[in-house]
Amino acid sequence: MIISLMFGDNDYDIVELPEAVTDERLCELQEEFFRWLFNKDNDHQFWVSEGGEKKYCEYRGDAFVYFLNQYEKFAQSTSIIRQSFVEMPEGEYYLEF
Repeated sequence: MIISLMFGDNDYDIVELPEAVTDERLCELQEEFFRWLFNKDNDHQFWVSEGGEKKYCEYRGDAFVYFLNQYEKFAQSTSIIRQSFVEMPEGEYYLEF
């Protein structure tokens, strides 16, 4: 499944997901991703720290891909097709970030 991750007006990353991901599961995965991403107990490269303290996350589609490939057990891996794309392909699924 190919989806667009929307980061604002005219700002998309395009991601290819394993065939095992269903429409229903896609929304659950996004929720799980946000719980993981913003949990300060989790150490990952998307945290921005100030004075040694985790303050906020900077991320794009690569963070969602990283999460899926590290923590979900699919037979196929997830990959980025294109980053910072200015137009969403018609007919594709999309998630708002």
